[in-house]
Amino acid sequence: MKISNNLQTYYSLFSLISEDFRIMPKRIAKRLKYSGTGKSPSTLLYHISRMYELGISKEPRLFLKSFSEIYPSAFFCRKESLRGLYSTLCVIDSDPSVSYAVCLSSKDFFLMSRNKDLKVERYGLTLLEKSVIYTPVFTIPKSCKLDTNAAFQAIPNNSFRKGFLNRELLKGFDWAELDWNIYSIMGSNVRAKYSHVAKKCDTTPTTTKKHFLEKVVPRCVQVHYFFPKGFSNYSQAFLRVFSGYEKSLIESLPNLPCTSYVYPLEEGFILVLFHESTEVLLESFEKLEEMAIIDGYLLFNPIAHSVSD
Repeated sequence: MKISNNLQTYYSLFSLISEDFRIMPKRIAKRLKYSGTGKSPSTLLYHISRMYELGISKEPRLFLKSFSEIYPSAFFCRKESLRGLYSTLCVIDSDPSVSYAVCLSSKDFFLMSRNKDLKVERYGLTLLEKSVIYTPVFTIPKSCKLDTNAAFQAIPNNSFRKGFLNRELLKGFDWAELDWNIYSIMGSNVRAKYSHVAKKCDTTPTTTKKHFLEKVVPRCVQVHYFFPKGFSNYSQAFLRVFSGYEKSLIESLPNLPCTSYVYPLEEGFILVLFHESTEVLLESFEKLEEMAIIDGYLLFNPIAHSVSD
């Protein structure tokens, strides 16, 4: 089965799940008016599984918002030694306190951790810069039938206005142990059955549902990814962007065919883009520089990733 044959179906499913992460096949069928021969809720369940299997989307997950009591920090690091790159990656990957790590080059690393005092020297790295990571943004593409290169070329044609991303640290983080336990299970599997989670947390399904919906979800960003040709068929660019037009620049990203990741820092923001041509990407950003929308940026082509949270 070619991806293109069912792309509109996959996008419709992705959109509905993005609106309601726990929507059930029967309700999806009703919303899509999906009925008739060979069109049952079980068929939709198959399409959802197939969508994730093909890498067109990924299972929806939760990302904890940034609170004054708890927030992730960014660590830009460098490996001075030219030896032991693989060993360094293995050590970082085995550390549960590092929730996200990117090897930007054979010497440059980006680490994310809720431990603001993380000692990167333990990995044989030198700390270059540390920053608070404010609540991130994960975009939802407006359409499934966008040409990647054309979409990037059209970015400079958007209307831009001055304005920065929100850099507020929220207050009032009040999770109990049960909330953390539920998050540890459902953060990466939000469609898990409450009865299954309750058993692992030694509580009842009713209590699990109440805590999940009233305590966990409101304190998280809901994340759902979309990659029309499949995740593995795109190149990934990791950028550090500096701009006085941050907000409207990010508002233009849903015009791209793939989900983009945005992590606001104290200075500038991290932007993870999925593309099919480095040349087209660079040309688009060159135009944004000429228009004075972007003051400057750093571009990396990641060679390895590690995600534990």
